[in-house]
Amino acid sequence: MRILCLRTRSFAILFLTLTCLVSGCAFPTNISRSRMIYVGKFFPPSMRVSVVYDERDLKTTRYEFIGEIAWNSTLFKTDEYNLLEQELIAEAQARGADAMIVNIVPLIVDSSFVRHTVRVRLVKYIL
Repeated sequence: MRILCLRTRSFAILFLTLTCLVSGCAFPTNISRSRMIYVGKFFPPSMRVSVVYDERDLKTTRYEFIGEIAWNSTLFKTDEYNLLEQELIAEAQARGADAMIVNIVPLIVDSSFVRHTVRVRLVKYIL
């Protein structure tokens, strides 16, 4: 009886651990595409998106702005910047952008809490 109870308990712990890993609750992050707001035109998805932080760094001067992504939340770890950038790239690819101009504005509430507003302008190169 005792061996059966231990096996059941071990199975329950394993099941809960796997459920947390699959659902994402083991490694919580506040980066989500559902928090991204997109306003602009839609094009067929693109395969590559260049990331720049200044308009002067674009590959060519022949382009048009096709839209803008806004995201507002709190980033707690340095790794979350990389995760956010990957999500922004995926969103820009889905919208058909060739490049994106990223502008991150931190708003310091106090020494331990920094809220970020991210504004991304999507660019389509004119051939």
